[in-house]
Amino acid sequence: AALLPLVAPLLSGHSDVAIGSRLRKDSRVVRGPKREFISRSYNLILRTTLQARFSDAQCGFKAMRTEAARVLLPHVHDTAWFFDTELLVLAERSGMRIAEVPVDGVDDPDSSVDIVRTATDDLRGVWRIGRALVRGDLPLHDLRAAVGREPVSVPGVPQRLVRQAVRFGTVGVASTLVYLLLFLALRGSTGAQ
Repeated sequence: AALLPLVAPLLSGHSDVAIGSRLRKDSRVVRGPKREFISRSYNLILRTTLQARFSDAQCGFKAMRTEAARVLLPHVHDTAWFFDTELLVLAERSGMRIAEVPVDGVDDPDSSVDIVRTATDDLRGVWRIGRALVRGDLPLHDLRAAVGREPVSVPGVPQRLVRQAVRFGTVGVASTLVYLLLFLALRGSTGAQ
C-alpha cells in the first residue's frame, strides 16, 4: 500500500529520489523513546553539520530513478548504515529533487543494532563527507552536469575561488559573532577594554 505513494513522484518526473520519513508530522510511527531520540539527534546533526534538508536519512524506505542511481551509486563509498546518508547528501548537493512521503509503521522491539558502533561509524561518515565538501573533493560539478543542474557561476571566476570566498566569509561572520557574544558577556565585569 505504501509503494505507490513512494514511486509516484518518480514516475511523474517530479523527483529523482523518494524517501520515507518517520519524522514528518503526518507520519504514524510507533517506536520506543530511545530510538526516537537517537533518530532525531542524528538527523539534527546532519542538518547542522551538512546542511541537509531531508528529514529522515536512515528510514529504509527509498526509491530512485534509474538515471539518478547510475549517477550517484558509483560515488557512494560507505556500504554500511551510513550508505543512506551519503547517498542522500550527494543527491541533494548535486541538485536532485528529493520527495519525502510519510511513513506508517511499528518498529520491531526485538530488532537490535550496536548503537555505539553504528553511531561512531555514522559520525566518521559525517566527518568524511563534511571534510570532502569543505575541501571540494566531492565531484559535485560532475554530478550536477550529469543530471543537468549546473550551478550558477560568476563569469570568469573559478568555482574553487568562489568556494574559498564563501568559506572565508563564513569564518569571518562566525568569529565576529563569537567576539560580540564575549563582549556582551564580559563588558559588565571587565569594562569595555
